[in-house]
Amino acid sequence: MLLLRALMLGGLIVFQVGGAAVLFRRLLPRESPWLALLVPPLALVILLNCLEHFLPLPWLGWLLPVLTAAIIWALWTTPREQLRDLRLPFAIFTATYIFVLAIKSVKPMILNITEGVADLNRILDFCFGERLPPTDGFLPPYTHQWYYTFQHYGAAVVKRLFDLDIGTAYNFSFALVGAWVGLAGAGAAWHISRGRAW
Repeated sequence: MLLLRALMLGGLIVFQVGGAAVLFRRLLPRESPWLALLVPPLALVILLNCLEHFLPLPWLGWLLPVLTAAIIWALWTTPREQLRDLRLPFAIFTATYIFVLAIKSVKPMILNITEGVADLNRILDFCFGERLPPTDGFLPPYTHQWYYTFQHYGAAVVKRLFDLDIGTAYNFSFALVGAWVGLAGAGAAWHISRGRAW
């Protein structure tokens, strides 16, 4: 049952990221297809981060049907020629995501001998429904102001968007970050080589 849940959730996340790339190509057809898989999720997290400085959003489940409707509209109305450019970047993103998630699934535990517990705390700090910056869970009443928490905020968005428990959000977000790093490296290599395989 857990494997089925993981497969369905992984498929939903890949559908959302790929669909957002199609929407990006629909709205900005002249931009790089490699950026189409990177920019929309980053833009969503930045937009939500800016909003939450003024309006706390403890639950983002309402946003999932809106995003899915926009993705279905984009899939329905985008010319197939624009989608052809997305094949290679989407295949690399999906393969890298599946690879990283499979490796993470071998040992999904979040160990207390690494920064796992601190990372979970940082993710959880963004889920309490406070305006940003939130109260630090380790040192209340101080606010959570660390220099590299954007990745943790992104994981909290995944948790609140898909209504996940914190450990599942941590592991799936870990795979997303790994897939985006792999995609960025492949996109840079593609542009440096001007699209030649050898």
